[in-house]
Amino acid sequence: MTALIYLYSFNFTTAQSHSADLTIGLLMPDSSEDLDQATLTKLGSKIVQIINNSNQVMYGFSNDIVVYPTVSIDESSVVSGGMQNLTVTTIEISLFIRQVSSNLVFNSMTKRLKGSGNNEMQSITNAINQIKTSDDAYQNFISDSKTKIEKYYADNCSIIIHKADNMAAKEDYEQAISILESIPTAASCSNDAETKAIAIYKKYQNILCAMYIKRAKEAIAVNDYDDAVESLDVIDPTSNCAAEANKLIAQMSNKVEKINQEQLDLDKRSIDAVKEIGKAYYANTLKDRGKRVK
Repeated sequence: MTALIYLYSFNFTTAQSHSADLTIGLLMPDSSEDLDQATLTKLGSKIVQIINNSNQVMYGFSNDIVVYPTVSIDESSVVSGGMQNLTVTTIEISLFIRQVSSNLVFNSMTKRLKGSGNNEMQSITNAINQIKTSDDAYQNFISDSKTKIEKYYADNCSIIIHKADNMAAKEDYEQAISILESIPTAASCSNDAETKAIAIYKKYQNILCAMYIKRAKEAIAVNDYDDAVESLDVIDPTSNCAAEANKLIAQMSNKVEKINQEQLDLDKRSIDAVKEIGKAYYANTLKDRGKRVK
């Protein structure tokens, strides 16, 4: 049995390494007769622990690099004995580290595990429980994968940044930013990518600001000044509607108790914004396309 793979959301709260400079997400198989949701959750939790135990990478969705497993039944048999028969199942779990946007596989490994239970599902779950997340084989796999990922970006960064430039030239700003945000901080060109992403974001702001102005005016019309200020506050002071935003703020100055005039560092605010755009773009794209990895 090899299940199709979908983007799957887990809210794991395992500890993360503060020294890791590369995040890896998680893709999980769709549930099936052989792998129910509880078993998938158990397997997912084990994989997240493997990722975070490595001290090389940490679990998260800050780019489109993911680890995903496939589970296949190698052998399953019923053993007689005692008050109840036992099902003994040997499975193969393969882990792949892959870039979702390009389907490029950076690395893979396979482990054979055996478990037993009252039925096949229980025996598979028991086999998954045998995964030792601190096993050197898993840690070496993660470390080797990180090395390969870093080499890939060292060899291809200029191509990736050029692709983002082309997207920005077509005013496809969200995709351009998401391409740049897919470059992990562990890559040697991450600083160049961040600088480029901020520049593209400022161009994108000139489109977004009209939407923010409209939202602020609608809020002012119903005397919701807090919401209006919140909409105007995200407008970049260098955008082409900044002057209009300032006029609206001045009009409201005597209608609200306090308007926060303190501006965050523009680069800091831009960095935070482009990261959120990158994350949202990949999440929405994967959902919209119903992306499957085979």
